[in-house]
Amino acid sequence: MAAFTVGRMIRAADRHVRPRSGMVGLIYHRVGARSPSPVDLPTDVFRQHMEQLAQSNNAVTFDEGLATRGGVTVTFDDGTRDWLEVVLPVLEEFSIPALFYVATKFIDEQERFPDDGEPLSWSALTELASHPLVTIGGHTHSHFVLSSADAATAESELQRSNELLAEHTGEACRHFAYPKAVLGSAPAEVVVRRLYESATLAGGGANNRGDDPYRLRRTPLTVRDSAKDFTAKLRGAGRLEGALRERRDARRARRRHVSAY
Repeated sequence: MAAFTVGRMIRAADRHVRPRSGMVGLIYHRVGARSPSPVDLPTDVFRQHMEQLAQSNNAVTFDEGLATRGGVTVTFDDGTRDWLEVVLPVLEEFSIPALFYVATKFIDEQERFPDDGEPLSWSALTELASHPLVTIGGHTHSHFVLSSADAATAESELQRSNELLAEHTGEACRHFAYPKAVLGSAPAEVVVRRLYESATLAGGGANNRGDDPYRLRRTPLTVRDSAKDFTAKLRGAGRLEGALRERRDARRARRRHVSAY
């Protein structure tokens, strides 16, 4: 059976699972459909998402969601050019706050992301970070998957990222997202907990009071998600899809021992 058909069946099953209440985190990457990446959403689809979220009156900043364990938070991973050119105008239109997790090497060296993702410039990130709807978070320096990292490697990756973000935004980086949503090794996790106030994975579903703030769940959105899928994920669905995605990405990380994508 084709992977697309299996994925569609999983998303359909998730829509019928009773969602948990709590803070829902949505993961986006790119908007504008400028690349073949499945995480590069058409602008009109993203706009529909944000309009629906605005109508729900559930959008909160990441800090508000973390404190109350309620509402819906919008997050972005990586650091592509569309964040300023396409994403921010839509967020402004509907007054939706968002947290942007940045892999700094791609901006610092102007290295393209996979599937021809054009990175932001430092000046563009500085402009983005200055907006009142925007919070900037860390995503390692080189998008390093920390699942097998020793403490020294994790420290180097995270400190380099934090230094660059502080230099260009003027703000200390307080929140972190694990690359590929794969949990770090025990030594890496110690470093993450020392340097940040929170850390996110994937997994789908909602986060409740008492859940570990360094293992927060978020729900990815891709071009394969229908309007019904988005509505379900907005309510906290997505645990089944998230669990399968976590297993897949963890296997890939172990097999490749990769540093980046």
